[in-house]
Amino acid sequence: MKVDVYLSRGEPKAIAMGGRSLRIEKLEDRWNGGSHRYFKVICADGARYILRNDTEKNQWEVILYERITDPPREAS
Repeated sequence: MKVDVYLSRGEPKAIAMGGRSLRIEKLEDRWNGGSHRYFKVICADGARYILRNDTEKNQWEVILYERITDPPREAS
């Protein structure tokens, strides 16, 4: 897995895995945990991911994938 980051902020802007590249549309949250940084993002495929960055090894991994579905519509 490869992650492109904004150099000035160190935040992810795109992820590449499995032969495809996904632009990050929205950064929902970020937090630190010891030697890791976490980013909760929504990508161009409409899915939510939590990315973990090992800051000592500069390695990235996806620790959560969640397909986002449209909320149910009210009957009219």
